[in-house]
Amino acid sequence: MEFNAEVKRVTDPIYQKVSRTIPEIEVNPKILIPKPIEEEIKEIEKLPDDDKKKLARSLKGMKDAVSMKKLKAISDMFKNKENGIAEDNKKLMSMEYEELIKIYNDIMQIEEKKDEEQKLMMDVYHELKRREKENDNK
Repeated sequence: MEFNAEVKRVTDPIYQKVSRTIPEIEVNPKILIPKPIEEEIKEIEKLPDDDKKKLARSLKGMKDAVSMKKLKAISDMFKNKENGIAEDNKKLMSMEYEELIKIYNDIMQIEEKKDEEQKLMMDVYHELKRREKENDNK
């Protein structure tokens, strides 16, 4: 409802009775408008995985459309990440053994490894171990 002279005339007597308790304030209408769900989902994408999992746990059981949409978006984020990991593993599986050894040794030489370097090193290590087991079984 728009606050105009007519509304002020009708509400003034009520306000005069409570004016000592309730101060006269104006509420910015932009405060009342929630962010679009797409903006919230973009913010969720920036969260670390552990925080996404905590948020997903807190949203489970909620039946409102916004919570369900956020929960689905978080689920999709993890599925996409898993698909990316699967693609990365396929790349490692297609590499030559010598290439894998070289990558592993190069990363081992780095003193302070970034998270992605540490992860790649472990993925290469697991692929080398998988191949080693495969050769032992032959």
